[in-house]
Amino acid sequence: MLKQIITLLQLCFAVTLAVSAQDKKVAVFDPAGDVSSSIKDIVREEVSAALVNIAGYTVLERSLISKVLEENKFQTSGLVDDSQISEMGMRMGANYVFVISISSLGVSNYYISCKMIEVTTARIDKQKTARTILGSNEIVDVVRRLMKDMFSSETSGVTQSTSILPKTQPMVSKKTEYSEVSTDVLTTNGKRIFLNKKLVWKNEVRRLMTNTEGLHFYEKGLSQRRWGNILIWTGVCTALYAFSPEEPIIPVVGVGTGVIAGGIVLKVYSKKNIRKSVSLYNSRNQSSQVIYQFGTTPHGMGMVINF
Repeated sequence: MLKQIITLLQLCFAVTLAVSAQDKKVAVFDPAGDVSSSIKDIVREEVSAALVNIAGYTVLERSLISKVLEENKFQTSGLVDDSQISEMGMRMGANYVFVISISSLGVSNYYISCKMIEVTTARIDKQKTARTILGSNEIVDVVRRLMKDMFSSETSGVTQSTSILPKTQPMVSKKTEYSEVSTDVLTTNGKRIFLNKKLVWKNEVRRLMTNTEGLHFYEKGLSQRRWGNILIWTGVCTALYAFSPEEPIIPVVGVGTGVIAGGIVLKVYSKKNIRKSVSLYNSRNQSSQVIYQFGTTPHGMGMVINF
């Protein structure tokens, strides 16, 4: 009877896990090309950061990718065939592989090519290209615009290639600078978070809490809530099994109740961590926004500070 209970627990656990794991896993390979390692690192980190903040995608750890490539004696610079790249992605447990190529243009400009390959079919799902015209100083902005364009439309079936140029700024006589502070206030109700009384989705919360201690507690709270739900549903399935005619009710119900209790405890801690993340974010954003405005007139120059 105990063996049957364990088997049921494993089945319920596996089913609940399968339902909760819906994100598409993406393996971001190190960029290839005849450029410095610092440029490659910057481009890779910007690509990973953009993917993390897109709903429905999970980026695999760099250490896992390096381990699989090392075990199979491959380097990302040597993976030139899409089917070969797809095979490596499968061994990593990824749904997609993100491949980046960077080439030098002249003395200080760069040509960047990005494509995302579906591992099961080796089909290129998305592709974009971009180039800099002002050197390495604009490479971060160019990669961010490239990623925004690359994922702006999920319905386009044609591989697009575009050259992304920095926007031309009109000449004006006034310059406005904003300080690095915010007056936005977050509130929470369970797992839901509101910004100035408007519901904010998870990826937007992550963006707001980037580079703050609150992000750690927010992610921890979400993880505890997810596992709490898994335990509760596993316990419910176990308790329902107790009503089987051939099984004693008390031992099975006892196991199910214990599992449910563990799930409830996790959900309680989840709420505490999410509330703590909101408090940490708000405590960092107590100051009012300060705006500095510089301007010129026919009579001279001036500066205005708005609090």
